[in-house]
Amino acid sequence: MRFIVFLLLIISMSTQAKLWEVRNQWSWEWENRYSDWFEVAFSEENFDFFEKHDMATDCADAAIAARWIFARKHGLPVLQHSATMHITDEKGNRVREMYSQDTMKRFWINQGLKADLTKPWHEDKLFVTALNYVLDNTNTYSLAWDSYPVEISQRSMLIGTHHLTFYPKGAHANILFNLEYFRAKRFQKEYETVAINMLNSTLPKAVRKLFKRHYARGERPSRRGYEGFLRMRWPVSIGGGKYELMERQLHPYWSEEQYDELFTYGYGGFYQAVTARLWSKYSFNYADLELLIKFINLELGERINTVISGYNLCVDDPNISHDDDKIEDCSPGTRNYDKYSTNNRDDRFQALMTAANRTFNMYKDDRIYKRRINSFLNGKVKLSGTKEANYHMVEFKHIIDAFTLPYYMTVKERREAEFNFSSDPRDSFYVRWGVEDLF
Repeated sequence: MRFIVFLLLIISMSTQAKLWEVRNQWSWEWENRYSDWFEVAFSEENFDFFEKHDMATDCADAAIAARWIFARKHGLPVLQHSATMHITDEKGNRVREMYSQDTMKRFWINQGLKADLTKPWHEDKLFVTALNYVLDNTNTYSLAWDSYPVEISQRSMLIGTHHLTFYPKGAHANILFNLEYFRAKRFQKEYETVAINMLNSTLPKAVRKLFKRHYARGERPSRRGYEGFLRMRWPVSIGGGKYELMERQLHPYWSEEQYDELFTYGYGGFYQAVTARLWSKYSFNYADLELLIKFINLELGERINTVISGYNLCVDDPNISHDDDKIEDCSPGTRNYDKYSTNNRDDRFQALMTAANRTFNMYKDDRIYKRRINSFLNGKVKLSGTKEANYHMVEFKHIIDAFTLPYYMTVKERREAEFNFSSDPRDSFYVRWGVEDLF
């Protein structure tokens, strides 16, 4: 009898306990308030927001966690699909588990955890436990299910709007942060454009500072409705304390225009078409060319460092001064592979190279841009840190050839295509860069 009473008590507690009570419902006014909060909470001096609270994140976690923290603070509903867990619904169908402010696991109760809304979110042990559980069981794909595509405009793309990219071998999420003015001079004339800045975490999941990157997506999103610039769908009450996600098309500023071919007509890359929507003064000029070259150099520099570090650790090369016993296992599934392979980076780099190639071709005969484009393409790129003058030195035009898509390709097409470069840290240096035929 005692066991039955105890079991009933546990069941009662698990059905009645909540992470927080819903006091408000999502509206566009609340979306504006969320944007204002996000801008302050994650300002440049607060990129360590999750780090200082010892919360591990990957790319999708940052967007989901920020939403949950704000919702708890203001009594708003949340609802996320699980990427890993399934349950049987009332009709006997196997469906994905959903997490909300009402989610309460029995093992949390057994640990004696109770909601304490008098404390800030990071001091509420139940909330932190629940949030970490949600983050462990969601990912970029589940975030896509819980999002809707927005109109590409100033009024709809508030700070805090997230962006999803699906690659042949992975996916990435980041968050709209701000617009940054960028200037360049040519013959005493000053040109101006803007860079779209995105806030990022990354894989592998770890306690880290978020970091800022310029947005430089080259190709249009291919997964209609699930990729590109998105906002969170609103949970709506269906009675009996239950919620479901509002249909995508019913949300403010729902639009699928970013997937249409006409959206990028006349632009070298998708990011340029987006910039034109966010900044009314935009038109391609010399500052845009310099900003594109800056994008390339930043991405190129990071890939160079990753490839060098991985090559030194993973490959037994007589030109590298290390002992054989320092060669480590870098096969798929190892931490070294996760750290030094460049799968997602290469998808992003390839998209940028494709956009750059299109832009260079559009303006290669223009007197304003011709000399700068030619000097950049013919410039030498040092791909290693070795002292030999010509070791791993190639002209940039060979790199852009190796990483340029032959035409716009869907994710499926890119997965099936064969390209000249390699993302595997165990491959030879020249294969990594797709320039093996040059040596």
